Amino acid sequence: ECHEAALNLERLRYAGVRVLAAADPAVGAHVQARASEARLRTLIEAAPLPLLLSQQSRVRYVNRRALELFELPEARLLGESSDVIYVDAGERDRLRAQVGADGEVRDWEIRLRRGDGSEFPALVSAVELEQGSEPVRLLAITDITERKAVEAELRRRAHRDALTGVANRGSLLERAERELGLARSRGWPLSVLLLDIDHFKRVNDSHGHPVGDRAIQAVAEVCARDLRGHDRVGRLGGEEFAVLLPGADAEAAHTVAERLRCAVEELALELPAGGTLRLTVSLGVATLAPADADLDALFARADAALYAAKRSGRNRVAMAPAA
Repeated sequence: ECHEAALNLERLRYAGVRVLAAADPAVGAHVQARASEARLRTLIEAAPLPLLLSQQSRVRYVNRRALELFELPEARLLGESSDVIYVDAGERDRLRAQVGADGEVRDWEIRLRRGDGSEFPALVSAVELEQGSEPVRLLAITDITERKAVEAELRRRAHRDALTGVANRGSLLERAERELGLARSRGWPLSVLLLDIDHFKRVNDSHGHPVGDRAIQAVAEVCARDLRGHDRVGRLGGEEFAVLLPGADAEAAHTVAERLRCAVEELALELPAGGTLRLTVSLGVATLAPADADLDALFARADAALYAAKRSGRNRVAMAPAA
């Protein structure tokens, strides 16, 4: 019954507008515009997403969800310039120009600003409506902060080792190919360092895998902390790491390797049952040479040097002979 009453009321409202329009077109047009605006505002308020109505770049109406999104009282928005919600004037102008040219935009990604000044990424869909003498623009806004965070995390996981947070094997090798290309095209030196935790199986067997995982993380932390800003470390798998040293000749690479070896030797990991665990690492270093046909050749020489360091007693740096 309530639904039927509402329909009847709406029919009477439209009938009244038609009668007025027939009696006096000017009055009828004015009443019809007011009725149209009232219906538009009702729809805006009932919408399940933040909506904003602007005219001549000033906010004419916002629904409750938009006020909650921008964390502003209605008095701070109504009648004010809509510029206050945009972070970048260039992004704002491009959005407005697109709406002016096409009459609408859909899912336009832009940065907006809350009442406290904080920024957030949003998707804006906008449409230009005829409303009286001046067109109005209706903006539908979707906060995509959470979606952006998920996308960033997925990108991070695609390139980062889950246990240590350093580059994973695929990401490091991809970077290594780029560095190799730069080194060859510009004549820069490039060195590769392979690092392996000594007697790691003994660590796992004696103290368990959680302690082994902590040992791997500790070595990764040392590498990330003690390398130069443009060096790159990655975990190849298990207890083995690789470090790219762009611009480092053999002497500089040896210095870096010794610094890492000493830093790991100084580690003292607390054990759950008491006491501490000491670690050492063996390192093999190779510097790019004309005879290295590709990245595999460079890594193979570094790997041979690593095994030479292990055979000669571990906890040391071995340099690959010049190719």
